[in-house]
Amino acid sequence: MSYYANIVRKLVARQPQKMTCRNFATSSSSNDINQRLRRTVHFIPADNTKFLNKSLSLGADTIVLDLEDSVKDKTIARDTLSTFLQSNMCTSRDRNATEVLVRINPLSTEMWKEDIDVGFLGNVDGFMVPKVESQDELVMLTEILSDVEAKQNDSRRKILLPIATETPNAVLNIASIAKSPRVAAITWVSFFVVSYVTICICCKYHLCCK
Repeated sequence: MSYYANIVRKLVARQPQKMTCRNFATSSSSNDINQRLRRTVHFIPADNTKFLNKSLSLGADTIVLDLEDSVKDKTIARDTLSTFLQSNMCTSRDRNATEVLVRINPLSTEMWKEDIDVGFLGNVDGFMVPKVESQDELVMLTEILSDVEAKQNDSRRKILLPIATETPNAVLNIASIAKSPRVAAITWVSFFVVSYVTICICCKYHLCCK
């Protein structure tokens, strides 16, 4: 048995321990934060009906219905996702089983507002927020979510999972981002930061011209 295969075998053999996310939100009660295991997170393109219909049967801890990078036409993706979220498959699901999140478009664009509207059509648990750079952005988003929940008389608050390492500003502000209201966990991406830093270095020293 190879070295890596042996490691995998040992990990699988271990009894999973109960792990919960720390309540980072300083302005929210512990009931506002959905504490659960997130060992497997599956991203599902929101414009793919076949994948959407299969998503809840995957047995993943979390599925992310993606309206951002994995879709070409945002309008078609929203329409497709709207149909899925309003189907019996989604509205009658057990919210204590697989967690369902919608990945919206960056808050620096105007597209995320329509994404939020779609997310509230169905029985989703919250939103994954890409390219977050500051706590102020999440505070603003929290206020909007609270308004929508009040209008819909929805007592179960939506959680937020920001992708907090996609830009240099995000890395510098990661502590305050983690303390934002509704934040249940933080996801990590290093590729964009590395690319940004590489580009800056190349431009500064004119390496791209050599």
